[in-house]
Amino acid sequence: MADAGIRVIIGTEDAQKALRELAAAAKGPMRNSLRRGIRAAAQPIAQGIRDEASWSSRIPDAVSLRVTTKAVSVVIRPSVAPEANALNNDDQPGMFRHPVYADISEPRSQWAWTEQEARPFLQAGAQRGRGEADRRFDALMTEWEKAAGFK
Repeated sequence: MADAGIRVIIGTEDAQKALRELAAAAKGPMRNSLRRGIRAAAQPIAQGIRDEASWSSRIPDAVSLRVTTKAVSVVIRPSVAPEANALNNDDQPGMFRHPVYADISEPRSQWAWTEQEARPFLQAGAQRGRGEADRRFDALMTEWEKAAGFK
């Protein structure tokens, strides 16, 4: 996974345990259907992050979901938006420093550095889509529980 970028696992331990249990029960085409349902449930979180980073011309297009039947991750691909991690600044407002026209043949102390204001977007964006994602995930769980014969 060379292009991992910023990776956030969606869900609590309980949600991940429920996904693992559903995955164990899902066989063949049901497994693909489960993965599609999980992706649809997680879309509001990815969209919330895109919306929160709408000031950027590249970050929204770098947001993607990685879905398995065991976990959901939101990934910000650095090949599309290499500045995303620095601008997010660990979701902390304030300033960060970065080199300008770095010459790798020179020691870092000789590089020209500048400060730039951070634009945190990841946590706020995930929160923006969380309510709808929770509703969709609950509906998916209910649907799958009924399909498995639970009442």
